[in-house]
Amino acid sequence: MSIEKMAEFFHDTYEQLAPRFGYKTRIDTKEFNKESPNGRLMIAVCNEMLHKQHIEERDSIWCIVNVMEELRACLEESMDLSDSELPRWNYNNIIDQTNILVGELKSQYDNI
Repeated sequence: MSIEKMAEFFHDTYEQLAPRFGYKTRIDTKEFNKESPNGRLMIAVCNEMLHKQHIEERDSIWCIVNVMEELRACLEESMDLSDSELPRWNYNNIIDQTNILVGELKSQYDNI
């Protein structure tokens, strides 16, 4: 959904819900007009909301990437154990899967 469409949806929903909350909206802003001061403000608000959401998503993904990289480092260190000390699962498979996940998360991070 584009920012303009989101602003229009926000406006229309606001107009629809306002009476339920005992609020009467202004006559001159009943219809969404992206060129009006009210329309430009709603577009700007939606833009800020999306920007904040993207920053939070990037931060969350980056935290996950860091944890996965730490996990990968720990698993790689454990590869130095002798065969008799290794647990039953296959560390190479775990490292491969971790590398795939880290790559996918970094790709998502870069696309936000």
